[in-house]
Amino acid sequence: MRRVQELGGSARVEVRVVGATQEGRPIPLLAVSSAENIAKLETIRHQHLAGPPPTGRPVPVPVLFLANDHGSEASQVQALLELAEELASDDAPETGAALRSVIVLIMPVVSPDGYERSRREWTNHPLSSGRSGDGNHYGIGVTREYLHSDEPETSAVKSVICDWQPLLVWEVQEDGASLGRTHTEVAVAPPLRVVDPGAAPTARAEQRVGAAIAAAWRAAGYDVLHEPTGRHAWSFAGDNAARVAPEAGLRAAMALSGVVAVQTVSARSPGTQSWEDRNQQKRIAGRAILMHVAGDAGEDLVRTRVDVLRRALDHDAAGRYLIPTDQDPAVVRHAVSLLEGAGVHVEHPTDPGGTLVVPRRQALKGLADLLLSPQRGGDGSLVIAMGLVVHERGDGQGESERSPAGPPARGADSAAPDGARRLAGTPSGPETVTFSGSGAMAAVNRLLRTPGVRVGWLAGGDFVASVPPAEHHVVEMVRAVALETINESSIHGAGMGYLARSPRVGVYAGPGVRDAGRAGGLGRVRWYLRDGEFPATLLRASDIVSGALDDVDVLIVPAGDVREILRGWSDDDLLRRFPWDSPGDDGGLAGDGVSAIRSFIDAGGTFIGIDAGGGWLATRDHAHLLDVGADDLRPDVSMATVRPDATGRVLFAGLGDSVRVPAGTAFVHPPSVRRLAGYSSGVAVDAAAIIEGHAGAGRVVLFGFDPTHRLIARRSARLLGNAILRAVATWDGFDDRATPQT
Repeated sequence: MRRVQELGGSARVEVRVVGATQEGRPIPLLAVSSAENIAKLETIRHQHLAGPPPTGRPVPVPVLFLANDHGSEASQVQALLELAEELASDDAPETGAALRSVIVLIMPVVSPDGYERSRREWTNHPLSSGRSGDGNHYGIGVTREYLHSDEPETSAVKSVICDWQPLLVWEVQEDGASLGRTHTEVAVAPPLRVVDPGAAPTARAEQRVGAAIAAAWRAAGYDVLHEPTGRHAWSFAGDNAARVAPEAGLRAAMALSGVVAVQTVSARSPGTQSWEDRNQQKRIAGRAILMHVAGDAGEDLVRTRVDVLRRALDHDAAGRYLIPTDQDPAVVRHAVSLLEGAGVHVEHPTDPGGTLVVPRRQALKGLADLLLSPQRGGDGSLVIAMGLVVHERGDGQGESERSPAGPPARGADSAAPDGARRLAGTPSGPETVTFSGSGAMAAVNRLLRTPGVRVGWLAGGDFVASVPPAEHHVVEMVRAVALETINESSIHGAGMGYLARSPRVGVYAGPGVRDAGRAGGLGRVRWYLRDGEFPATLLRASDIVSGALDDVDVLIVPAGDVREILRGWSDDDLLRRFPWDSPGDDGGLAGDGVSAIRSFIDAGGTFIGIDAGGGWLATRDHAHLLDVGADDLRPDVSMATVRPDATGRVLFAGLGDSVRVPAGTAFVHPPSVRRLAGYSSGVAVDAAAIIEGHAGAGRVVLFGFDPTHRLIARRSARLLGNAILRAVATWDGFDDRATPQT
């Protein structure tokens, strides 16, 4: 930030702060152009937003350079700052001419919290990869989850794109496949993925930009991997590639908006390049893009965007998506926020109970289709990811589109069951409020922190709270975060669970789950616990051994690598083997840590294990918390549907009959271990997705998949919330803890 402020002293640079992170760090934006353009920057921006002139060259073209989506890739930050400093001071005629034609928008660090986390790791372990800093404060990828995230960093990027509508976006990335070691090349020029011969105009423009970058790199003597068709002889896929829906990423969103989005990849392993050399490589790429756009390519980019948007506007004017507002208001609010944040036009009703309308005949029709149609957007659609109810008119012939895991239909409010009436007290006593929906967990935990409040939990997913008159303000708070209603189907013949206090949650945060780039489980669990307002404590192995479990009701071990959870960091991983160094830690859970967990469960604690981290940890092959085995699902299954068994209905409370999840682990178990849910949709019918067993007075719940997985977490993570609440619920008329007879 000191260097950013110094750059602000140049007549060629304007500095803006476009947001702040979860930890309060500023997210800077630099606008770099000629002094004449900077002096009238807002005028140029408005002229650009108004559209290209009918004749002649368009006004200066905005392009966006951004870096550091992964905090561990520090060279990007340095290189973009150096590039800005060069452009601000370079007196070469070609540089001046280029800056008169182009507005270069630079976001040198889009994830400052992750960047600082990596820097702290390097302070103690200079040769570690720094992967603990990947993602933001909660491990969420700023650009990878561009269409689904409303985290402050992603919102900052969206605001820049909406405010400026750049015609090209360059995302600077570092190595994910050991360039310079397993491959002799030290840089990859776009395109990074295979381009179909009949590709969209943006893909063809990407090929031209990639060729310009490759030529500049070769002229500077770099060994470059570049194939214009994108058919590189290498694998750019990470561990979870099959489980990721790339449609939600920044580059796909830009392509649907008519914007050319390119990504470069540079070598990163120690010894492949010097720090100065890899920074220079990125500066060369940035200059190559600038000169390419300043030439005829600037007008080409304008034509490309206009062509894509005109095609969208040629659509049938009758086609539209209808979003009823009589569904979960939190889901509707979040969906509208994501749609409008991405630039999709949403027509709001004039009456409070009306219907939101998203016309398909709009410039960003492609984004609207992706986000609102499961047929067009698959798992990236908000219908599947959030359970949003959407009706399509026009092309869809009036069909209702909703997630196969959509919430059960809700009728009008009805009388509460006997348990709720007992909870409510007399008519002149405490006020009763009933609620459910995606904000229910936050409402429950707020209520449980309020003196004198009692909370009941219906097996179908609704909650009933008795609020004393002195705390009436809490009722309005509940209405603000949750859907106030009772689901009729949940109250007939169902028991009542009573919640006396918020569950105290401990989350294992040591080796095997902490490295977001490798495992990705810890950050998302933390994000959900914050979203649901669960009191939570992060625990290392040393904390668990020293008795920290005495102060929690639930221990969650997130998804990750079970071997590292037990033994500490492994040097088998690409980014921890030589020449990398271990990031250091207090070791794994093997031995005393596992013994402490067994004692915790025996004494009445609840253990929740997730997928190949905590799920595998509990199996007979590892910590043997339960007599179960585990195996990966078929590798060709990337997404699967999980359906509850009748005995596991409480875990699916508020979710409906099924939920779509990333494929993960299948559990094999004896009859003494209870199967709560199974897989369907192409997965073996006997594969258990969620199981439960008991040891002493405690409970072990294992998820074969990650319910907090990116994209779908706002829906599927309710499974985790229900599992946590069950740890402190006392049931009346419903034996939720019963173990089936063998």
